[in-house]
Amino acid sequence: MKVCDMHCDTLYELEDARFANREVHLLDNHLNISLNKMKQGDYLLQTFAIFTHLMRNGDPEKHVARMIDIFYNELELNTDLKHVLSYKDIEEAMNN
Repeated sequence: MKVCDMHCDTLYELEDARFANREVHLLDNHLNISLNKMKQGDYLLQTFAIFTHLMRNGDPEKHVARMIDIFYNELELNTDLKHVLSYKDIEEAMNN
């Protein structure tokens, strides 16, 4: 059975680790979600949430921008990961 998870805080956790100078990536990590775990769990879709704590993260705009950068960098590093923007993209993912 294919899994579709509609909320994931992994980008927040990746940014937090990198801000603390720990090199952590989406492919394999100690977090709840990694690409390897998603493959084992038969994931079809994963929504990566981007949020910030206004009082905890200094400049919220920069914090959010860093998470967006991490998302796009991880897309470049993991070519089997696809950015879904439409239902057609989901259909293509299901066929591949």
